[in-house]
Amino acid sequence: MRISDYDRQTFAHALRELADGDGAAIFDHVSHLRVDEVGDYALFGVGAVLAMDGACLCEAEDASGYLGALADIVEGGRDGDL
Repeated sequence: MRISDYDRQTFAHALRELADGDGAAIFDHVSHLRVDEVGDYALFGVGAVLAMDGACLCEAEDASGYLGALADIVEGGRDGDL
């Protein structure tokens, strides 16, 4: 599946909005998930964080930092920002 530049930018923008928010939007979405979905998403999130750390792509201290770093990765990165 090829991801267009527009889709990549839209996704990066959505990640930045989550990173800049107070977490309320995330909690609102999570509250509507089934228990098995929450577990799947949690595993995905932990995996993404471990992969970013393992590749030395992020030195974030909280979820907002990882969301912002993931947005940078999706956009193709910005030298010096990670």
